[in-house]
Amino acid sequence: MMEQEAQKWYSRNKKFVWVVLAVILLFAFASSIPSLSITGTSFNQGTQGLNFNFATIQTPSGSEVAINPQAIDYQASGGPVIGGSIGPFTVDTSTTNNRVYTWQIQNGTATDKYQANLVECSMSFDLFESGTGPEAGPAYSSGFSNILVPSPTSYNGYNIWIKITPQQAIPFANNPNEFYIAPAYIGLTSSVNWGIEKVGSSGTGAPAITVAQINGAEETSPMAQGDVFPIYYAIGGASVPLSTTDSFQGQPLSPVLFQNQYYIELNIQKLAAVNSYSILYGSFGHLWAFPTGTFDLTCYVWLVGEWTTYFSPGQLPTQVQHATQFGSSITAFGGIANFLNDLLNPFGNLSWLVWVFVLIVVLLVAYWYLVKRKPKEGEGTGKLQNKYFGISLTNWVILGGLAIVDIFDIEIFPIDILTDIGTLGFLWYIWQRRSKEG
Repeated sequence: MMEQEAQKWYSRNKKFVWVVLAVILLFAFASSIPSLSITGTSFNQGTQGLNFNFATIQTPSGSEVAINPQAIDYQASGGPVIGGSIGPFTVDTSTTNNRVYTWQIQNGTATDKYQANLVECSMSFDLFESGTGPEAGPAYSSGFSNILVPSPTSYNGYNIWIKITPQQAIPFANNPNEFYIAPAYIGLTSSVNWGIEKVGSSGTGAPAITVAQINGAEETSPMAQGDVFPIYYAIGGASVPLSTTDSFQGQPLSPVLFQNQYYIELNIQKLAAVNSYSILYGSFGHLWAFPTGTFDLTCYVWLVGEWTTYFSPGQLPTQVQHATQFGSSITAFGGIANFLNDLLNPFGNLSWLVWVFVLIVVLLVAYWYLVKRKPKEGEGTGKLQNKYFGISLTNWVILGGLAIVDIFDIEIFPIDILTDIGTLGFLWYIWQRRSKEG
């Protein structure tokens, strides 16, 4: 009875039953399709190649600080901001520097042939500092005018790590052509230039800062043309186990070369603003310039498979070096305490003014004692009564020479002390001669 009822119900609703079954099967089939959704943050170029990003900055104490992968944007306490930018990655397929290597591997009775290409590529990145003035250095420095690099605001001993990731970017989710790349060499195409313009005095009276002075104040490793960036498997150069599942036409690829990520290190030995100072009309002038440098890299890449998407040299705009940031300030009657402290400090930059004053006083006293003062009873005049105020022309020349050297030997220790002693000693010699000539 129930079987007959079921057959009748199916006969009346068989279309509905088949629709339900079809929907169930469709959902089951759809759930078996692998998802194409992935996670990510950004990329520099949507082509195959090596993707460069700033990874971390390492302080002199060894601690690692996360930085902006595209712009660095790091600032130590009281220091300027370190910035950076990543340039384009291009592939030169036409250069004669490219090489093709082939291997023959015996496979039973057959011989399999494999090919790998060494391809020349290029990329660049910028490194620069920026600030508003106080980060460049103190607003006052002793001395009438000088140029210096203030160490308190430099980034000596810092390391910037750059991450390199092989990127398989084509318009299709599954690459119909096998493609594997690995960096073989990364080095500087040209030496780094840390400034691109001359910085004038800007009305501060301070000496102008030249590109040569900026270049002389900065130092990184690598920095000179031909310098090589060692390629690391991990930040800090730590040893890591090497393995890979990549293979080409059934032939495993070397884990020494083919990895998912690599790192290069830029060691900062000196990176600081160049400051120029002056004292002008009772005011203190301050002129500064922050360094900026472009690192042009030549890269050679191992290619196994077919490289189908890339940018060629000249296809993208060339990275332009970040402009040298400079500024100036005038502090009216500022830093008086610093000025006086430096003036009275016997080893300060301005202490020579005190020595000049002392020398003038000594010469005046000597002139009075040797020429103007009336001799006491028993003291003779001898040769002192001549047209050179009682002192021979030779002695005047020697005394004047000592005085000039004494005035202009600023901060040349111990020459400054020796010339002071020499000047006073020669005055004593003249006085002794005068006494004997009586």
